[in-house]
Amino acid sequence: MLGMLDFVFDFIANAITDFVGGVFGRRFQRRRARRLQADGRLPCAFRDGKKWRRGTAELCNRRIRFKDNELHVETIELPGVTQPAGGSERGQILWFDPEVRILRVITSDGPREWAILEWQTPWAIERLGLPSA
Repeated sequence: MLGMLDFVFDFIANAITDFVGGVFGRRFQRRRARRLQADGRLPCAFRDGKKWRRGTAELCNRRIRFKDNELHVETIELPGVTQPAGGSERGQILWFDPEVRILRVITSDGPREWAILEWQTPWAIERLGLPSA
């Protein structure tokens, strides 16, 4: 019963937020992104070259997803499954250690490394280029 009420209130709040955000701009959309934490999706930012990109990050089971409505959708599956990584790049996971907070991916351009700078919300993911192997 409580789950159903929670769903109804969340649906109404999302509808109001979407309407107000569409009318008044991005300020309300940022608040909505923070509220997504209840679903396990977290605000994040990661650097691709010289540009910072924003989206939401989700850590579920053995999977990390980056969603960016404006640019692209990235999916990185663990362990070692070839998936889109870093936009148009395709990468294979080398390893991910939650304690060290580093995710290493091998791509067509050579190894890439994502350092998780802040484990708690909001995530900050910085992409670091490594020398080619």
